[in-house]
Amino acid sequence: EVLRMIFSYATSDGKDNADIISISHVCAYWRACSLQAPTLWSRILLNSPAGIKAFLERSRPMPLHIAYKASHKPAITTIRLITTEAHRLRSLNIDIPEEMGMEAILNRIKFFAPVLQELVIEDHEPPGRPPRGSEAFPRPQEFSGVPSLRTLTLMATPLP
Repeated sequence: EVLRMIFSYATSDGKDNADIISISHVCAYWRACSLQAPTLWSRILLNSPAGIKAFLERSRPMPLHIAYKASHKPAITTIRLITTEAHRLRSLNIDIPEEMGMEAILNRIKFFAPVLQELVIEDHEPPGRPPRGSEAFPRPQEFSGVPSLRTLTLMATPLP
């Protein structure tokens, strides 16, 4: 238990996931201890689909804090992986890749993300693509499945 508390303190800076990954590779005992502490894996600041999948599995059943910037294509696979855990999302900070629309994310979380408190969306449109219309972002009443939402930040996102 003391070792888990130390691990938690060591990983509390929230900058990236390098610390917990390093801790889990020190020795077999530290790895076993870290893998038995799902809170250590619930803050996901990775872009690698394999890394995100591993963190999602190791963090069960804890609420999730995820920051994802699509750098691996196709991003839709990773977005689907993240949104299958919408019921556990506490915060989601996502840069929407240019090859997909915001709807792909919102349609997956707006109906069933009961603990989501913070949603940050940055929309990246490729050069030359006409801007999305205001119909791209759903109206507030469409977020009936997100009763805990307290903070919504939109960057480069058209509004109705």
